[in-house]
Amino acid sequence: MDTHRLEMVDQSFIEDYEDIDANWAKDGSTYFCLKVKGESMMPKFENGDVLILRQQPDCNSGDFCAVSINCTECTFKKVIKHDNGITLQPLNPAYEPMFFSNKEIEDKPITILGVVREIRRGLW
Repeated sequence: MDTHRLEMVDQSFIEDYEDIDANWAKDGSTYFCLKVKGESMMPKFENGDVLILRQQPDCNSGDFCAVSINCTECTFKKVIKHDNGITLQPLNPAYEPMFFSNKEIEDKPITILGVVREIRRGLW
């Protein structure tokens, strides 16, 4: 596990643990959970949903990802890749997308923490 990428996680924020299919980890992958807060990703992802994410430093364009911004905040958005940067796209049209140039991705930095593998609704 790359502890550098996860060192921004304050252990006091851990609310619970989730079981995952044992087959997922057979390839050595690491998984973590996030609880959706807010409405920026509605209607697909609702406030309170629990997301199981595969920890990985990159994604495909169109993936739903946890993303670190400047190692100080984490957001959950659809990642759209462009030649000149990335857009973190909310699904709810009431929220504005965030665009980061390739230079900003390096300088801030903007880091992909993980990609959604499963949504668990109504568990918390």
